[in-house]
Amino acid sequence: MWQRTAAVVKLHTLLSLRGPVPTWAAMTEAGVPDLKMLDQHPLQSGVFYVLDRGYLDFTRLARLHAGGVFFVVRSKCPVRFRVLASRAVDKPAGLRCDQTVRLTSSWSRRRFPGPLRRVRVRDATTGRSLVLLGNHFTLSAGTVAELYRRRWQVELFFKWINDCGPSRAGVKTPCGCKCGRRSAPTSWWPSPKGNWACTNAASDPSSDQLVGVRTGAAE
Repeated sequence: MWQRTAAVVKLHTLLSLRGPVPTWAAMTEAGVPDLKMLDQHPLQSGVFYVLDRGYLDFTRLARLHAGGVFFVVRSKCPVRFRVLASRAVDKPAGLRCDQTVRLTSSWSRRRFPGPLRRVRVRDATTGRSLVLLGNHFTLSAGTVAELYRRRWQVELFFKWINDCGPSRAGVKTPCGCKCGRRSAPTSWWPSPKGNWACTNAASDPSSDQLVGVRTGAAE
């Protein structure tokens, strides 16, 4: 039932998955498109952006790529492409393919003319297959899949915000209050050898290299 006294706002968040700790946030009216806010996110060269399929927009992905940002985004169906190269994968681990592809439709090719990394992984629990697109070609396919799996921390963060309740304090201040009381978090970033390492963020505050983008609504 519609309530005249109710108001809905959106919280657009760039979340560091080392904590998770918000590194950027903006609050807008509910009608502001989530995808449009991706243009407002600050870019930091060398950082991995992990995005759900709602942010699959090749014009905006090209902007991330041009800014030196790496991304992993869940693909929608259908996306037309041509396979340029294929690599062997560990199928018992759930991986199904690891390919270098190029977009073939005239619309998408104009917006992202370069090659993309395409990794397909099957969730053994649910039986669902996910197709992931990215612009980093040296990480293993298993690492690419793990990056996207860690995006779930973004969903847990928004669930935690919703659990704060509908009070004014719960909507306006949960990020600054509760995150400020957490102990020093850990972060994940690409090491010079191409593996993933873990560090204490208190001793290395510059290691914020893995972030997720998410939008949530609150009354």
